[in-house]
Amino acid sequence: MGQGDLDALQGEDGAARLARVLLGADRVHFVLGQAPVPERVTAPLAVPGRQELVESLRQELESRGKVVSLEAL
Repeated sequence: MGQGDLDALQGEDGAARLARVLLGADRVHFVLGQAPVPERVTAPLAVPGRQELVESLRQELESRGKVVSLEAL
């Protein structure tokens, strides 16, 4: 994570707040539903699916020493 990334975490928008919570946690447990995402139906190539997003988050968090688990409903 570069200095620009760290500066972005100073914001109060939802993404910055979520990033601070995830980075501050020792363990993260994701629960994924299987309902279709409307954005994927209208723009399937433009919007990554939840599985891809969570996998990317999992890899990043594990590279920082976090314990990450995933549960699919």
